[in-house]
Amino acid sequence: MATCYLCKSELSGTNESKEHIFLNAIGGRLGTKTILCRECNSSFGEKPDAELAKQLNFVSNMLNIRRERGTPPDIRGTLKSTGEQYLVSPEGKPALAKPSFEKTVEGETTVYQIKVRSHDELRKTMEGLKRHHPDINVDEIVNNAKMQTEPLSEMLHFQLVIGGSLALRSICKTAVNFYLFKGGEVKHIAHVIPYLKEETNLEIVNQYLDDSRIKTEATSSVSHSIFIIGDPKERILYTYIEFFSAFSFIVRLSTEYDGPAITESYSYDVLNEVETPTATINPIEPEFVRTYDYRRASLNFSKLTERLSAVLKIAVGRQLNNHAGSITKDAIANSLGKYPEGTVITEAMADELVAEMMKRIEPIIRRNLSD
Repeated sequence: MATCYLCKSELSGTNESKEHIFLNAIGGRLGTKTILCRECNSSFGEKPDAELAKQLNFVSNMLNIRRERGTPPDIRGTLKSTGEQYLVSPEGKPALAKPSFEKTVEGETTVYQIKVRSHDELRKTMEGLKRHHPDINVDEIVNNAKMQTEPLSEMLHFQLVIGGSLALRSICKTAVNFYLFKGGEVKHIAHVIPYLKEETNLEIVNQYLDDSRIKTEATSSVSHSIFIIGDPKERILYTYIEFFSAFSFIVRLSTEYDGPAITESYSYDVLNEVETPTATINPIEPEFVRTYDYRRASLNFSKLTERLSAVLKIAVGRQLNNHAGSITKDAIANSLGKYPEGTVITEAMADELVAEMMKRIEPIIRRNLSD
């Protein structure tokens, strides 16, 4: 009978709960009902998991990965020249993070400069202004307003941070869960559980910045991968974990391991949503695992940059495809969308829709020609 490795209660149909090995928030699918009860699973690792998902959301968003529930949250980018912040959807579409409202007084004239993201937002803004300026004709302004979509004048800048005590605990939980899922015994990782519960601190999770240690049969995939090695002769138990084929970590689960020899691996292609067979595993020297501490090492980020660049190249290609498919939808929203539901479409309104579509298609054509 399987038991919960936290509270030791026996697991059955009444209290079992699916625990993902890789977080579902980053596209993980592999799960098991044999390691945690429902009560423990509902709160255990909640803050660490949320922090890791937040840190990796930049890549989740860029790839627009599928999750069991919902879609990746928008990511926030900044225009350095103006400081304006934009939210970028998983489809790759940027929008102002919040409406922009500026007021200037020129003699007896008050000028308002307003940037909004939709006709509904414009209406709400104008209704707020009408309280101070009763002569404003809200309907006239909204009906005559034209939403403009323009390419950004510069690249958005995003912040990408991986690490910190909470995220490293979540990564360690991935290692522990996979080890137990593959039949490992709790006694060999019992000393790690207080660390996962945020009761103690351990320096057992290390970012690894060299070449990938795991290869799959799918050469162009973006994958979450993990392998675990338990070597009783070397008394070492460790896992190597990759997120999105870019961010790699070594988790040193035990340096006093005396259990059975174990070598297990798993890879999941997050784009095609399939498990991919592992072609090769390149084990890490036991002494390196025992002594490596990235906090005190001289780090070279060139390999990480190379691997992340390859992933982002794939992401940009996917976003261009998604963007092309949303042109008609956006054009309709910004032309016909301002009219009440049920309005008969006139020739002038149809021309307006065509103009909106061309406004979106033209920048893509220019960009492709320049490339």
